[in-house]
Amino acid sequence: MKKAHTIIISIVAGVSSLAACYLWDRKTVTIETIPPVFDTIITQRPYPQYSISAYDNLFREYGDTIGWDWKWLAAIAFVESHFNPDAENESGASGLMQLMPKTAEAVGIDSLHRNDPRASVKGASILFKRLSDRFQSVPMPDRVCFVLASYNAGHGHVLDAMRLADKYGSDKHLWYGSVDKFLRLKNEPQYYNDTICHNGKFTGIETTLFVEKVQTKYDEYSQLENLDKRIHHPDTILVPLNESARHELHLKAKETILRQQRLQEEQDNKKKRKASMLFLREDSVSQQAQTEVTLSPQGNNP
Repeated sequence: MKKAHTIIISIVAGVSSLAACYLWDRKTVTIETIPPVFDTIITQRPYPQYSISAYDNLFREYGDTIGWDWKWLAAIAFVESHFNPDAENESGASGLMQLMPKTAEAVGIDSLHRNDPRASVKGASILFKRLSDRFQSVPMPDRVCFVLASYNAGHGHVLDAMRLADKYGSDKHLWYGSVDKFLRLKNEPQYYNDTICHNGKFTGIETTLFVEKVQTKYDEYSQLENLDKRIHHPDTILVPLNESARHELHLKAKETILRQQRLQEEQDNKKKRKASMLFLREDSVSQQAQTEVTLSPQGNNP
């Protein structure tokens, strides 16, 4: 009887172990289980939704709230803190989105929650929306640059640069080659001492580089998202990438790109062949016409 109990317990334990393994393999991998490493870009979902970091759910949520593409918030977080919620810099900015103490207070974040990822992203989204509203007169896509620059430097310096651009005959609603140039010039006495500058001297090179870095990262994220959509079908179940899966993804991406290149080459070759045949046909007609002119009678000589 004791032996029978032992056998039954062993069977139950074995079945439980197998069930646990099965359930572990089947469990949904959520965004929170993935470390904030850009390499790991795919999570298991009922539909393909590419991932940048462990905080994408926050970026998506608050991006939707303010009506901006969530990848802008993600790009800012990468440039500002590399997705580190405990990051701090010498100027006093801290948290995932590197908000300054006064800015954090202005968007409703107290000192105890400045390093909280949700509070940081929510606060950054509020600031982003306020700045976007402030620069409504600037058309898209330039407005994004004005908002990013103001996020980094404060809108006062950006307004100074706009006034300088207008004074010196440049377009105050154009970022590259206009307002960004005068923001960099605000470290020279000729410009920051001008009566139209209300916020004093400013070293603008860091801010203009910040704008370029965020835009570059946003473009990178957008390209990868588009690639992910092309590779996966709507019913694909995605899992975290290991080295093998990442290699397979890259092969698929390469195959997709090569296939598109082949199709483009085939279309180009067809156009070339068609143009060549048309040229030969016209050349043949031209030669035939010349032959007919050569063989035609020249008239009767007297």
